[in-house]
Amino acid sequence: MNHPENGKEKGLKNGGVCLINDASRQTKARDAPVREPRLHHAPVRHFTEGQRIMLQCLWNVNARRGRVFGLGNRAVIDFVETDGADFYLIERADNGGAFKPLPGGRASPRAVDTSVRPGERYAYRARAKNAQHESPFSAPVTFIAEAGEAPAGWTDTGIGTGAGKGGSLATKDGTLFAITGGGHDIWGPKDGLRFLYKKVKGDATLTARVLHYDETHQYMKAGIMARLSEDESAPMAFMGQSTGSSPFNWRTDPAGECGQVGTHKSAWHKLERRGGKLIGYASPDGTLWTKVAESDLPADAEILLGLALCSHADRLSTAFFDNVEMKHEK
Repeated sequence: MNHPENGKEKGLKNGGVCLINDASRQTKARDAPVREPRLHHAPVRHFTEGQRIMLQCLWNVNARRGRVFGLGNRAVIDFVETDGADFYLIERADNGGAFKPLPGGRASPRAVDTSVRPGERYAYRARAKNAQHESPFSAPVTFIAEAGEAPAGWTDTGIGTGAGKGGSLATKDGTLFAITGGGHDIWGPKDGLRFLYKKVKGDATLTARVLHYDETHQYMKAGIMARLSEDESAPMAFMGQSTGSSPFNWRTDPAGECGQVGTHKSAWHKLERRGGKLIGYASPDGTLWTKVAESDLPADAEILLGLALCSHADRLSTAFFDNVEMKHEK
């Protein structure tokens, strides 16, 4: 662990490229054990605030602060946000070379790098700044880009208006999924989305965590869906993320109107088919689940159960999912 550096100017407060003066916060992060070999973590250096007031900056791996993940030519860089920072600088080094800034300044410590090459090794580091001070760079977080492949045993398709382009990738071990797609909405009498699914009969449950999605519109959606067919007007249920919330949307009748019940935005989602019911759940950590709502679907019908993405825009979005687990009757 590095020793703090002394300084006289006003420092930045709280966060990962940051300062924290509460040891209890460093040990109370509660996260369920999860499978995420594609998330790479690193510690962050320390710095001090003026007038010799020393605050400790600690990288909390359990809170998953500072991670890089991706597939194909896309890497998502996610450092923790710092209170008091006006902007952030993120740099990349290729295959052990010199660090160079990613293009453009940013108000967030998160970035999407679309110029990585499968098989190459990259390192990323971040620095927070305000008018009076700047933090040291964090320790590098390394990442080896993986090309990804079509998810084995899954069917990938576009449904409805605006969903013709896009596709899906997964890591070889199936721990990370990436879906790229468009679509006008998951709402009303007709849907438009990208859908990666399996056909199932009987009772079934699909669980997944939404790691990231490109925010193309306030009504875009990424999550789990069950539907009776690929028809854009088919009865369906969706449990996932939208900007600011985690909605459960459903359509009971073909080409019928949709209902919706929302809850606080959560990363973890679960959709359960139990008899003639589809039940949606949300969770902040994959352990404590809250039932959001339920809808009806014929108990004896074969359903399509999988991951869904709707950009709700005339451009594509990409969403990343991990901890994807399906349980169903054979």
